[in-house]
Amino acid sequence: LQWRPSPLMGFGLALRDVNRPFLSPGRGLPLTVASGWALRFFQGALVVDQQIEWASADGALAWTPRIRTEPIPGISAYARADLPLRSRRGEPNLSFASLTAGLELSLGRSGMRSAVGIRSGRNGDGADVSSWSNTVRLSARPHPSVLSPKGRWVEVDLTQRIAERGTSSLLAPSSLSFRNLLLKLEAIGSDPSVDGVVASLGGQELGYAQAWELRERFAALREGGTRVAVFLEAPSFVNAYIASSASRVWLPPSQPYSPQGLTATQTHYAEALDSIGVEAEFIRIGAYKSAPESYIQSRPSPEEVEQTTAYVDTLYDEVVGGIAQGRSLDKQEVRSMIDHVPAPPGEAVERDVIDSVLYRDELDNQLREQFGVTRLLESGYNPQPSPTHGWEGRAEVAVLYIDGTIIGGSSGEAPLIGGQLTGSETIGETIDRLIRDRNVEAVVVRVDSPGGSATASDQIYRDLRRLAQHKPVVASMGNVAASGGYYVAAGADEIYATPTTLTGSIGIFAGKFSAGRLLERLGVEQREIARRGRVAGRQNLFEPWSDAERESVGREIHYLYRLFLRQAAETRPLSMDELDDAARGRVWTGRAARDKKLVDEVGGLLDAIRRAEAKAGLESGEARYRPYPPRDGLLNVPMGTAMARLADKLRGESSTRSLASTALGTWFERTVRSAALPLLFEQREPLMLPLSPLHVE
Repeated sequence: LQWRPSPLMGFGLALRDVNRPFLSPGRGLPLTVASGWALRFFQGALVVDQQIEWASADGALAWTPRIRTEPIPGISAYARADLPLRSRRGEPNLSFASLTAGLELSLGRSGMRSAVGIRSGRNGDGADVSSWSNTVRLSARPHPSVLSPKGRWVEVDLTQRIAERGTSSLLAPSSLSFRNLLLKLEAIGSDPSVDGVVASLGGQELGYAQAWELRERFAALREGGTRVAVFLEAPSFVNAYIASSASRVWLPPSQPYSPQGLTATQTHYAEALDSIGVEAEFIRIGAYKSAPESYIQSRPSPEEVEQTTAYVDTLYDEVVGGIAQGRSLDKQEVRSMIDHVPAPPGEAVERDVIDSVLYRDELDNQLREQFGVTRLLESGYNPQPSPTHGWEGRAEVAVLYIDGTIIGGSSGEAPLIGGQLTGSETIGETIDRLIRDRNVEAVVVRVDSPGGSATASDQIYRDLRRLAQHKPVVASMGNVAASGGYYVAAGADEIYATPTTLTGSIGIFAGKFSAGRLLERLGVEQREIARRGRVAGRQNLFEPWSDAERESVGREIHYLYRLFLRQAAETRPLSMDELDDAARGRVWTGRAARDKKLVDEVGGLLDAIRRAEAKAGLESGEARYRPYPPRDGLLNVPMGTAMARLADKLRGESSTRSLASTALGTWFERTVRSAALPLLFEQREPLMLPLSPLHVE
């Protein structure tokens, strides 16, 4: 049995020969009981432990003290004494006391150890060398080494798909976890063996909140003395923004510099629905709650144009300012460059937005010329082993993901149309597990969701407040945490958002689609036989709402809106009336939301993790970080992903050349997803979603 109450102290108990195995008939080995304790100092550089062993047959007692020190990583010395304290007759006896001392040299995956044993003579007379041992170790797992590498340059591949949680499946494309990427960059910054990083930026689809935090990580590396270079394989608007935080930016000759700026588009279906005989009607609270406008209007409202324009202006100014600051340029120079792309690579060098033009196979030569690097560029990063010797603490910070559309029931993926779904039942069960798990010291709620069902959002908020009664809960807003996404984030003790996070949209709406004309054309008729109750037909697919039914729905969403305000006001430094002033469906960027006191701090996922650790009384980096809810098995592929992969196979194309990667395919995919969104919910179900389907690219 072993118990380690902390990384500084451990206790142990061992029972041996419990079944009294015999050497010969009538002569069994005695039961022995050994107990001991160990103390660790200086992160394991000095370990002191001792053991007391007792034999049941004759009552013999032995004491074994030991000391081990590693003053320099990779060089350790140890000594052990075996001292018999009491003979079988119960008398003190130091005969045959022994001392073993040794020295170990580690070279990482290999090492050597030499030890000498000294044993006293009978009755304690004299001492002789009783043993000499030499050991050679070969290990697949690296150990702390005396030859710690220096001057390493590592490549971080950012050309693959990056997702909030990351996926790994045998039947679907894998993706890199954004959380793990941030932690890797942080580990690189604290690794003295690494002098620099080359990040390959490709065709991944990062949101602007993720881009901001990735850019912050690069800036932190540079501030800590680690040099950063970016090989810009796809010089898009968001990638140019990320790359501008590096000390060197390199572009391949085949890629013109082409950050094209931003365009916000919104798709409307009102006329299409009318042409097929479907009538959409919605009731909403707040002129800025524009989500239903896609289905009831043929053009955006002035309020929608106002808030969308403000959001795009903020994104554009952030990117322009970031590029200008990172490249030491005037903002007007950057705007001029954006307005006149594409620029040939040579011209981009002349205008100082990149530093050099080169092919990938020239990276090693470029590093030698620019930075005097003598080692080859490493394709992957393996951190130096920690000298903890298995004493890592078991404290855990759980990262609870709420991403995609919020629904009742179980989490999953929307069949056929794709897109992540977060189910309130799944989150509730996970929160119950986190409350019971004693290893979980704090929880970070990572929200990247536009909301969804009002009832499901309220239930998740309630479950998070239950969790907060037991453990610190900090929310981190990703690219979008609006409407129902904001509602659930308000269930945390504190909220972090990036400057470019889309949040707010505190409001609610409900609606229905009446397909009576369409069904009549198809020869389908409905005859009402009996009705009891003035508003009994609110969900009737054949006819629109009556005045009484609209009034009934209006009362319901007004109550839920006030509930939204009351719940959010409990965790925010705002009254319901003050919160209402910032609500009414209006969206805000993260920085504006902080000014409105809708969030607490401007920061990213790592900032929220560090804050959660501090609230739990943990040192930075002390805990493990585990994602929740748990993923299903490797063979369980969501229906939407499986259908996309099947379509690729039928076309005989790779995933990188799928229909979705073309301009027409991307538009078609987004249009189908946004048009089919109402299918995820019941008719007239109260919903919390922000803008009508908005795409910024």
